[in-house]
Amino acid sequence: MVYNFLRGGAAINVLARHIGARVVIADLGVTSVLERHPDLRDRKVAMGTENMATGPAMSKEEAIRSIEAGIELVEEELSIGVDVLGTGIWE
Repeated sequence: MVYNFLRGGAAINVLARHIGARVVIADLGVTSVLERHPDLRDRKVAMGTENMATGPAMSKEEAIRSIEAGIELVEEELSIGVDVLGTGIWE
């Protein structure tokens, strides 16, 4: 699915094109190693999460690193101009 985002083929890409929005794709925890791509922001914290039905999905340190990575991404986008910001995940 990440590669579909990068190719511009996902529903969010279509919607973004209709309103003139940018889609920023970042890997904070995809469960596989992704090929390098100029439009992929590599901020991997871990290879996926654990099953939260059996214990914590991630450690406190991983959660903090994930939040910090999100803050960095937002700051980067703010520096080039942002009107609306939304986040999303794919599982």
